[in-house]
Amino acid sequence: MGIEILVFEVEGQHFGVRSADVVQVLRAASLSPLPQSPESIEGVLNLRGCLVPVLDTRRLLGLPAREMQHTDHLIVVVAGGQVLTLRADRATNLVRLESDQSVEAQAGAHVHVIEFIAKTSAGLVHVLDPQRLLSDQTAGAIINALTERTATEVAR
Repeated sequence: MGIEILVFEVEGQHFGVRSADVVQVLRAASLSPLPQSPESIEGVLNLRGCLVPVLDTRRLLGLPAREMQHTDHLIVVVAGGQVLTLRADRATNLVRLESDQSVEAQAGAHVHVIEFIAKTSAGLVHVLDPQRLLSDQTAGAIINALTERTATEVAR
């Protein structure tokens, strides 16, 4: 039995997330700032009336910063009950993996956020675990910032 991953690119490198964690993929959109949020949060996206934090995937992966381009993709995922968005240069495709196509990530720059490394026809894909992208401290900061913003908007 295999799994499907959504493959995406950031700075020419291939990353992925399990398709079961993906809610949807969107084109770049305007983000609203989220005051007092961690540096890893670019802002929030209004997704059908819900404010969804957008993670700066480049910062989390230690890659050079870049302004959002109209060609970027926003990958909406669920991580531990929290809906969040990953910004990617572009989402490329869905890949079905068999059990012999993946290996555990044991070393490397991003091992703390990588669930496993997949061998695909496009090369190696570092499959991210959305849950690992959020430390407990970051998750708490996001929830607090969103709660404050929602309370401010309701008061208007």
